[in-house]
Amino acid sequence: MKKGQTQMIFTWIFIAVVAGLIFFFGFKMIKNISDTGEDVRIVKFWQNFEKKSNEFYYLDSGSQGNETFYLPGRVQSVCLRKDSDGANKFSDVSDVKTKELLNNLNTFNVFLNPIIDSNLDIKLVDNLNQDVSKCFNVNNGVLELGLVNEDGDVKVA
Repeated sequence: MKKGQTQMIFTWIFIAVVAGLIFFFGFKMIKNISDTGEDVRIVKFWQNFEKKSNEFYYLDSGSQGNETFYLPGRVQSVCLRKDSDGANKFSDVSDVKTKELLNNLNTFNVFLNPIIDSNLDIKLVDNLNQDVSKCFNVNNGVLELGLVNEDGDVKVA
């Protein structure tokens, strides 16, 4: 083997390593962008949900309507808590971690199930007053809720 031929092997090895690193970091960045997209969808859901609950709060008593909200695919349900209810009132929640968080987060009245990031997945929504705590299923990232103004309180039906 000649001297020039051995140097060519090292060049190809170097090229393969660089290409592998480009693929690795490229896939990592794509995953980060995807995760950021899900976070944006959650923030957009909260904005829309609060906006709609405020709209119904200022409408006349008895006003009602159906609203559609969009969430990431990881969200299985959206749960609303009655102020005086504890976390154990949710029979729909089977995740132990979520139930544990609910015991410690009594000041919030709306949460996404399962709770992955407690900074994004739980919220206190003003003007929302439920008669009972219950969860609403999210189907393929779409949540359909009926909002009703009952004597100045917004309820989800």
